[in-house]
Amino acid sequence: TDGGAQTRPQYVAASPALMGYLGDLQAGASARAASSNHQRYDAQDLADHNVLRQMRDRDEIRHAPELDRGTVDALAEVFDFVFADQAIPIQMKFIIGRLQIPVLKAAMIDRDFFLSDQHPARRLVDTLAGASVAWAPEKGENDPLYSRIEQTVQRVLNEFEDDLALFADLLRDFSEFLFENEQQAQSQVESAAQKEHQGEAW
Repeated sequence: TDGGAQTRPQYVAASPALMGYLGDLQAGASARAASSNHQRYDAQDLADHNVLRQMRDRDEIRHAPELDRGTVDALAEVFDFVFADQAIPIQMKFIIGRLQIPVLKAAMIDRDFFLSDQHPARRLVDTLAGASVAWAPEKGENDPLYSRIEQTVQRVLNEFEDDLALFADLLRDFSEFLFENEQQAQSQVESAAQKEHQGEAW
């Protein structure tokens, strides 16, 4: 290396057969997500929802190259953190959990997923999980935050094939949504404070 500069390792592309298998799983997940509105979930459902753990015993994974099997295991741990986070409502865990297969495909396409916290797919998962904490079940599924997270996840399921730019676009759109919501909330707080001040003046 020149002057000790590090070069990126060259990774072998993921097995086409494995990527085809993941594509089929994603299509199935998209169809199920579209038909599962208003479904009630419990802790056992959530345990069954960690599909990356279940996939480990499938022939398609057991026969995959070691690097690909390691990618499945590493990503399963990422989603373990989401599922275990007590601050995230269980309904949100199910919605974000639907990203497991498309995000696995993204990590197979670009192995930097685990090397860079700026990877668009990784940042999207982190941002959705962080934002979901602000939603509470009593707000209902028509709440703008709930709807926007669900729509974002559904777009990944419906549209992602191999273009990682989709994650970056959705991340930008969702971040703008959060900013606008924050501005509206701040405006409402200021308006309420102003009315209270006027009342005190009277």
